[in-house]
Amino acid sequence: DDLWLSPAYHRDAMSLHFTWLPDEAAVARALAAIERQLAPFDPRPHWGKVFTLPARTIRASYPRATDFLQLAERHDPTGTFGNPFLAHTLGLA
Repeated sequence: DDLWLSPAYHRDAMSLHFTWLPDEAAVARALAAIERQLAPFDPRPHWGKVFTLPARTIRASYPRATDFLQLAERHDPTGTFGNPFLAHTLGLA
């Protein structure tokens, strides 16, 4: 698709969805194992979901992330629609 922050942006994609128990430590271990197995396929985790990859890896996997940040800065200069998670993950102020 042509949506800048879509995991399917300009490439074929497959999504895996899970329902987790409320056990953050167990979920983190499971996600890390899944991410290791998917690493050879250049995964692009959904930036708004749960993942264990570093934020810089998430940002780098989205080719238009910089364009999005510039657009967000232009239309939301005070960061009204931002939050700490988006600031950390996408670099959104």
